[in-house]
Amino acid sequence: QRANVAAGILKGISLTDNFAKLVLFCGHGSSTKNNPYASGLDCGACGGHKGDANARLAAGLLNESDVRVELAARGIEIPENTTFIAGLHNTTTDVVDLFDLESVDVRLVAELREALDQAGALTAMERSVHLDAAAGASDVLGAVRGRSADWSQVRPEWGLAGNAGFIVAPRTWTAGASLKGR
Repeated sequence: QRANVAAGILKGISLTDNFAKLVLFCGHGSSTKNNPYASGLDCGACGGHKGDANARLAAGLLNESDVRVELAARGIEIPENTTFIAGLHNTTTDVVDLFDLESVDVRLVAELREALDQAGALTAMERSVHLDAAAGASDVLGAVRGRSADWSQVRPEWGLAGNAGFIVAPRTWTAGASLKGR
């Protein structure tokens, strides 16, 4: 049964070969104050809760050796040096917390953290254009992230409201497109 779930997860995200050394399952959630829509900022698939528990369960399941043996028998061979980890993307601050890293290569985690920090900073810069409180601030990153802890901001996630569409496809389909953060 665990192998069925694991195979379903991997097939559902079209990840059945070419595994990286480090694979991140990232749930999403938010941190806000005085926000009547707070649960709407968390994962809808998780019933309005943060998605870190699901990410941790998926990563843990796919790291189990007996599950990997059964997956290999089904044609999904995960290399021994591949490790699945879990994270939580805070949608109001664009900070990603990583979990259960005790047995993970420290160098790989450092590289991932650096890339995630850069992506979060770039996203904050994009959002700042739409947020009066952040536009022109000397510390744009701090201004954007601070909105989630500002009890007077009932819409700290306002930057998320500009979505133009939802694309479910391999990244190669949109790699050349400028989606402008939308």
